[in-house]
Amino acid sequence: MKKILLFFFVLSALALSGCSTKYSVKYTEPYSEFSRGATFEVGTVTDTSGFDLEKAEGVNLTKEFTEKLKEALAKEGLLGSEYRLNVRIIQYAPGNAAARWFLTVTPRHSSATTILKTWTKVVTANGEEVADMDVERVIGAGGLASIGAWRTIIDDVAVATVQSLKEELAKQKDDKKE
Repeated sequence: MKKILLFFFVLSALALSGCSTKYSVKYTEPYSEFSRGATFEVGTVTDTSGFDLEKAEGVNLTKEFTEKLKEALAKEGLLGSEYRLNVRIIQYAPGNAAARWFLTVTPRHSSATTILKTWTKVVTANGEEVADMDVERVIGAGGLASIGAWRTIIDDVAVATVQSLKEELAKQKDDKKE
């Protein structure tokens, strides 16, 4: 019984550790923060990843990401027109859930790993660059439970992009309280 519990614990830890999302925001001089109560609109979304998702799955990656990003901004009350988000999809790999199941945890460079990485320029309505944002989501485990990760990762990165904006705005509110 102890061996079964230990096996289940180790397997759970591996499955949960196989996914990661990271992001960073770097401001462009002379800017050091977004304006208070900032709102954002989706500008251009381009795909330079080299993967043709439309050919593989019948999904236009740029249109899908644009829709998901607009939905995430609206859900958080950040949809507006003060700043524009110009997004470039720089890496996309759909991965393979069956391979993740067989390998349990896949290395980052494995064809089993699902990856979406974006680089976003945040600009004012006048076109002045305010900040750069990098957002990356990697799904390297999950096995058959991660079937469809090639599609859900698009929503995950859109939500992570908005979450990073929200956290930046929250930092400003916290700094103003001090």
